[in-house]
Amino acid sequence: MVDKSYKAVEGCFQDYFKEIRKRYSTGDYTEGTLRTPLENFIESLDKNFDLIQEPKRVQKLGAPDFKAFNKAVKIGYIETKDIDKNLDNELESEQIKKYRESIDNIILTNYSRFILLRNNQKLFDINLFGLSDLGSLRHVITDEKIKDFLGMVDIFFTYRRQTIRSPKELANELSKKARLLKDLAKEQLEEDLLKVKNNEEASSIYDFYEGLKELIKPEFIKYSFLAPA
Repeated sequence: MVDKSYKAVEGCFQDYFKEIRKRYSTGDYTEGTLRTPLENFIESLDKNFDLIQEPKRVQKLGAPDFKAFNKAVKIGYIETKDIDKNLDNELESEQIKKYRESIDNIILTNYSRFILLRNNQKLFDINLFGLSDLGSLRHVITDEKIKDFLGMVDIFFTYRRQTIRSPKELANELSKKARLLKDLAKEQLEEDLLKVKNNEEASSIYDFYEGLKELIKPEFIKYSFLAPA
């Protein structure tokens, strides 16, 4: 799948590790500042791979941090967490549970560990390196880990949606998307209400909310959008 020689690919891995180590060693970094090295790393593996960072969300749910494309076709998402986060705990978080139920092909990562989730099932769980390795100037990512990671990347980027063959399958797919859209709309509206309060520009979700208020009792609208799922 990857369109480079193994030697060239190996160099991409070592360059990625060095970049993460450099930023980590300063102590002056956030989850967001490590996204660019990850984006550059993944895109360096194959010219057809493309990651697009999603707008930063600040409320409870958020949106996956990256959309992933192969030859301009969207194939899934990547969600990043701080490098010192325990991904086992993150898998049980409300946010990731919602992603797992709503998104068929997603990678969860803290930049060193990568978990590929497919249809709410864990397919790959790979540690490229540990936090202790970031303190070593001589550490290199092993051939075995590189090959395992490339296998995961191949599965991730060659994902194709299954053809819907029955009304029941269609209903299940629509239900999954509706749950995610409901949560995203609720979160965006909460953010918009704060913006309006601060005389800032809101999104079209707020305009839609205001339009509905003209047609339906405000109490019903508030409950429909903001009540817990």
